[in-house]
Amino acid sequence: MKLTSDEAKQVVAIYYANWKSPSRTFRQFNTWAADNNSATRVTKKNVIDVIKRFEKRVTLQKDTRQKTSLSDQEEVLLNVVNSLYHHPGSSLRITSFENNISYATAQKIARHTLGLYPYRLILTHALTEYDKMVRVDACQRLLQVITDEKLIVYSDEATFRTDGSVNRWNCRLWDYKRPPGFVTEANQSAKQTTVWAGVSKNNLYGPYFFPATINGESYRDVISEIFWNDLEQSLMGDTGNVWFQQDGASPHTARDTRTLLQEYFGERVISKDFLHEWPPRSPDLTPCDFFLWGMVKDLVYVHGRVGTAAELQDLIIAAFNQIRQHRMHQVRNAVMSVPQRMELCILQDGSQLLDQ
Repeated sequence: MKLTSDEAKQVVAIYYANWKSPSRTFRQFNTWAADNNSATRVTKKNVIDVIKRFEKRVTLQKDTRQKTSLSDQEEVLLNVVNSLYHHPGSSLRITSFENNISYATAQKIARHTLGLYPYRLILTHALTEYDKMVRVDACQRLLQVITDEKLIVYSDEATFRTDGSVNRWNCRLWDYKRPPGFVTEANQSAKQTTVWAGVSKNNLYGPYFFPATINGESYRDVISEIFWNDLEQSLMGDTGNVWFQQDGASPHTARDTRTLLQEYFGERVISKDFLHEWPPRSPDLTPCDFFLWGMVKDLVYVHGRVGTAAELQDLIIAAFNQIRQHRMHQVRNAVMSVPQRMELCILQDGSQLLDQ
């Protein structure tokens, strides 16, 4: 792979801006090349070769960054203010690198000296006044059903893309107040995969991948052929007191799907068109939405974009395993918080809980 002089300079710049990570470098360079209509693409090995040639020809100075006193260096303060003013979405690590200061100093300036807050992108459904009334009514009824002694499995699907959009857990905007509009653009050529999962206070079920577009048949296959077997195994066959929650998506409420769920759970189903209806447009009340998917995407996209759909699925599986091994207490806390969230929804007259 032969690079032009400008392309080689870009590789070097990205490499040192990303703490000498070849993996991050080749991903970011390929994104930069695509954005600039360049046909050039590099691999991890190409990056390593470019850096080796660069370091042979250039004498690199040792990093001389030292702890700085804010009272002694007004220039440091002004530089950070200027960086955050012009690039409020930049990470503090990049800001510290660009201004030759430590991360701790950049954080101290942003949070304590300037009084800025890192606002996270929040995605919510638009709610009409009627929607809010329905949410309040549903929460009041469900609070009689959802109690600590019941074993409830909350379920949901999520779509993951190789371009990582939208990874809102790693997306921050430094400002004095929450911005009115905070959006991101998605790459239409990115590959994607759809995942189903279920959470209870004791277990995490999934990830189960859909082979194609979700419909009633593929959804029933996941429930009957995969999830139900895992549920019986985790509870050693004692499923007689398990409740099952799902949202009102069409594949979930198809006639054959309702028949299947009633066969497994009887009247212990919380969903649209069942005795106990789940409020529509309420991801802020579902543990998968307000907790699980954010944590999984944080782990999957920790190094940025993903190369292929197969690699994406492997990272999702690894994220689920990591949560099972180290974070099940957080899963339990999220599940047990549902009644409190419903009470707060009632107090807010059905408005979205923006702290999700």
